[in-house]
Amino acid sequence: MDKHYNSISKYNIKITWIVVAILGAVAFVLNIRFLSRATAVSCILDGVRINMYMANSIILFIIISFWHMHIAKDDFASLIVVRYHNRAEIWLKQCKRIAASCAMFSLYIEMIGVISGIQYSDDLLNWDKTNSYFSIVTQMTSEVKSWQVLIGSFVNVWLAMTVVIMIVIGSYWLFNTYIWGMCLLVATSFTDSWTSLPPFFLKRFIVSSKDWCSPEIVVIKIICLIVIAILIVMIGCFISRRKEFIGNNAERK
Repeated sequence: MDKHYNSISKYNIKITWIVVAILGAVAFVLNIRFLSRATAVSCILDGVRINMYMANSIILFIIISFWHMHIAKDDFASLIVVRYHNRAEIWLKQCKRIAASCAMFSLYIEMIGVISGIQYSDDLLNWDKTNSYFSIVTQMTSEVKSWQVLIGSFVNVWLAMTVVIMIVIGSYWLFNTYIWGMCLLVATSFTDSWTSLPPFFLKRFIVSSKDWCSPEIVVIKIICLIVIAILIVMIGCFISRRKEFIGNNAERK
């Protein structure tokens, strides 16, 4: 059994490195695509701001969702499930892994944003200037500090990503498949990004460029995401305690 799980671990490590490489390449290309089209003076932190564009966030979240789906499938193997008397322990373990990995992914994406921004500017932050890329996009200026942008962006993306992934993984506990969770992610992302319908999730809780003109909005969105994450964990604990694996993936060796 140890050899079996050692081989699984090595395989998962390889998959992780592949996902990291793809994620970094996609994030960098998306950032450069927008920065190269800037018609005003950009700054380094514009790369971080562009990371949070709706279309960019959706693409990155979907990539990370597939990674978590791959890793989580081992949690439902029979040799793992029988070790737990309380199924909620499996769910809580998954939530901890999701939160920890999403924190690392968020930091990684932010680093890519900074690296992208360095390609086009030596100025860390210029959002208080009327000729800045930020001002042209928002028609406003902002007195926000660079440390507020770095910390706020990291925490907001981390929490939003964590909530999205928990919903996707939680869909397996409900329906024995990830399809419905992914369909929900894609459908709500589409309505948030490319329709005039009221915002559902990502558009409502991911920090937009204009939100940096009022930093208190960033704080409110972060608090809302914390509350949502806690509610999802609690609901997941309730559902997982009643989960039966007989006839499902638990029978796989």
